[in-house]
Amino acid sequence: MPRGKGIQTHHLVYADPEKGIEDVTVKIHQPEHYLLTRIGWTISKKVSRGFLKSLKMITENNWERAEEL
Repeated sequence: MPRGKGIQTHHLVYADPEKGIEDVTVKIHQPEHYLLTRIGWTISKKVSRGFLKSLKMITENNWERAEEL
């Protein structure tokens, strides 16, 4: 069955049966998936606190109007 248009499943954590870890996923809009994937690639080794503080502010400022998918 095809997925809804513009909504994708994004992995927060991939399963690791040896460590007893299960998949953790969220449903997000396609452009958000693109951004999260690129951010993950970019900060895989180094990240500044200023960048994380900026993301935190964006999250806090938009939490009330966010929709559950």
